[in-house]
Amino acid sequence: MSATPIPRTLAAVLFNDLNISTITSYHASKQKIETRLIQSNSIKPIYDTLIERLNQNDQIYFVCPSIEFDENRLVKSVDQIYHALVKGLPKNIRIGMLHGKLSQDEKDKVLQSFLEHKIDCLVTTTVIEVGVNVQTANTMVIYDSDRFGLSQLHQLRGRVGRGSVEGLCFLLTDSEDELSLERLKVLENSQDGFEIANKDLELRGPGEIFGLKQSGIPSFLIANVVLDQAILVTAQKDSIDIVSKQNQFKDWIDYCLKDLENQRMD
Repeated sequence: MSATPIPRTLAAVLFNDLNISTITSYHASKQKIETRLIQSNSIKPIYDTLIERLNQNDQIYFVCPSIEFDENRLVKSVDQIYHALVKGLPKNIRIGMLHGKLSQDEKDKVLQSFLEHKIDCLVTTTVIEVGVNVQTANTMVIYDSDRFGLSQLHQLRGRVGRGSVEGLCFLLTDSEDELSLERLKVLENSQDGFEIANKDLELRGPGEIFGLKQSGIPSFLIANVVLDQAILVTAQKDSIDIVSKQNQFKDWIDYCLKDLENQRMD
């Protein structure tokens, strides 16, 4: 079961004879999430909006790709953003920090404080991606959003808009890479996990189902697994039909198997 459809899941379904069940409807109480792509890795362009949301008793997630600053990666860290917010936000704003290096007890205490609205802004890594339900936290800011996969971003933004207020998610990036921006614009324009996964499959590829590659389009002599899905489905149906009637096609199947074996030896 996958709550967030991902390219490799779609590819596994396409390549294999798998029985699947899909639920395409949203939970009735789930609010829409407005997503805005901000081509700046700073909250300066959205500062006034964030203050306005805080003044409306909202709580905000600030998501960073790393815990501590790493000069080799040059991405925003929890430690860096935490101190920047302490310095840059009004003094009455209560700011907390959450990441994987904290003990389980420490993480539980921080999350409980956030749940009880004793913390207004939570600076965190992706540890909040699953299992966090704070209905009064309806705004999210994701730094270096180009460093995350679409499925992960879709899952992260699902933490907001869980109460009675529409969610708002800012995707911050200073990347100028056209493909990265095209990927992020998919999230800006859609909340449909299936649509997002299909677009991610098209842009990034599924990688290897039985190998190590996490992205890329499998190389076929003629077909493209993304663009030729209809042909692939037809081929699957034909192969199932042939196997079910293999006695009728025995000579032809033997010929194909022999031909494949000869190709391997060549």
